[in-house]
Amino acid sequence: VYVFAHLMDTHGPHFSSDKQVFSTEANADEEWDKGRYEDAILSFDGSVEKIYKHLEAHGQLDNTILVIYTDHGFKYTTWNRIPIILHFPKNAHSGTRQSNLQIIDVPPTLLDYLDIPQPEWMTGASFLSEEPPANRQIMSITAGSPSKINPPFYQIKIVQVLVCQKWYMLNVQENKYETGTILGHTSRCNEHLLPPDDEIHQKILDYLEKYGYDISSLQ
Repeated sequence: VYVFAHLMDTHGPHFSSDKQVFSTEANADEEWDKGRYEDAILSFDGSVEKIYKHLEAHGQLDNTILVIYTDHGFKYTTWNRIPIILHFPKNAHSGTRQSNLQIIDVPPTLLDYLDIPQPEWMTGASFLSEEPPANRQIMSITAGSPSKINPPFYQIKIVQVLVCQKWYMLNVQENKYETGTILGHTSRCNEHLLPPDDEIHQKILDYLEKYGYDISSLQ
């Protein structure tokens, strides 16, 4: 049995929850209210607890793999650390990972646990038994507002690269390039070993061009 559940309580700009702990009625209708966001996270945690206890009560916890993740943080941020949790039967492979992970690392990790070879076409890397390289370059895409879907980049708003504790970000809608530091990073690299800003900027342009986008507005 395979179940994929997308819980929407924490998906903004409006949030929902079982109870009010951090929020107030006064700001109930506000967009991106931090108190309601925290209540939504608490509600999500409660839902996960129910699932976990149900599996435990019915003797299925050690016959189940649980994967808990999200694809972005508050206000769709993708450059801060967010949780990814895997629970294997009998608490196998328990521990933590310090380096950057990505959602596409999950399928190879599950295949690794099941002792199934990873297909050549599958990107990502298993983190089942070891840390991925701290300095690997992770590229991601952030979509923009549906009202701003236009050529030449259509749904793309931001192309981002993460390397160790540093993020590099190109907003293709505004042709704005920025870099910064990931908050709360746990596997920092020597600053002198991080790729230069110009190198990653060019890497992003090459990526877009490779997939057929007209990058003339970005040069």
